[in-house]
Amino acid sequence: LLPAAFAPFLRTIKKISEQGVVSCTTSDDKGICKSKLLEAAIRAEQIGGAEASVCLVCCHQSPSDLEKEIVDVLGKRLQVFGRADLPYLKERLATWIDA
Repeated sequence: LLPAAFAPFLRTIKKISEQGVVSCTTSDDKGICKSKLLEAAIRAEQIGGAEASVCLVCCHQSPSDLEKEIVDVLGKRLQVFGRADLPYLKERLATWIDA
């Protein structure tokens, strides 16, 4: 059995797996970030079907630009968190998960 301290973490993981896929990279390179996002979209569909959502956590300076470029291609619920989001990532992920 796992200690009780792990319970909130496990609930969060369960919610994420029900929502879709989260991909992470330390890169700020646009090409690498797009590649990670597309790979996550493929995995999300394999795991959760066509309605599964995708999230990328990266160090790109303009996550909304990446999101706009890819959302039309993927046609899925999509979220990209960039460098400016990192200090608030816990809150931002929680909001995305609960949406």
